[in-house]
Amino acid sequence: GGLLGSLFFGGAFQHLNLMDIVIFAGLAFLLYKLFAAKAGASRPAYNRSAQDYQDTTPSHMPNQAPQTGNSGFDTDILFGKNKAGSGQPLGDQNFAPVEVPAGFDRDAFLQGAKIAFTTLQKAWDERDLAEIRSLSTDKVFAEIQTQLSDLQGENHTDVLKLEAELLDVREVGSELQAVVLFDAVMREDAEAQAGQVREVWHFVKAKNSIQPKWYLDGIQQLAE
Repeated sequence: GGLLGSLFFGGAFQHLNLMDIVIFAGLAFLLYKLFAAKAGASRPAYNRSAQDYQDTTPSHMPNQAPQTGNSGFDTDILFGKNKAGSGQPLGDQNFAPVEVPAGFDRDAFLQGAKIAFTTLQKAWDERDLAEIRSLSTDKVFAEIQTQLSDLQGENHTDVLKLEAELLDVREVGSELQAVVLFDAVMREDAEAQAGQVREVWHFVKAKNSIQPKWYLDGIQQLAE
């Protein structure tokens, strides 16, 4: 319910508007905060090493395997991959231009994504589970609940700079899948040094639903 929940309703791609997109990238920041909380409330969320992550890899991102980190957060559950092997984070690379479906407004999408990124930050800081639940898949929400229950103290984050790049949009079975790269400069304390966060986020949406929603479904780290 509330602001974020109301913004989350929309049509298929041909009816996509700014408010449909507003939530899209904000979901990304939510799980970023999730990782940060597990690493420790006293440490800046953006000041993370490769050991602080566990990687998730969807089927259309080849040659990557789940990664095991020290954060204790099992992101592998988000895509249900087996844990037979471990891999490295995605390299800091130049991604090929993506072909978008007809009627998909890339500029409006990314503009809304930036708005959502900061909007969802407020939901996390205020520990608003109702808003969070409306924006995530069941498994992601379960993990977020766990992280919030372990989080101590108040949290406030300033987003000083934010860029978003669309990496992929495609139909897979009865779902639409989209991938976004976020590049942010963030600070959790007025006296702290700002740091950069660059991560790839995966979302799913039922393409034939009367009131389709985008749900956060996975995350991949970009190696520094």
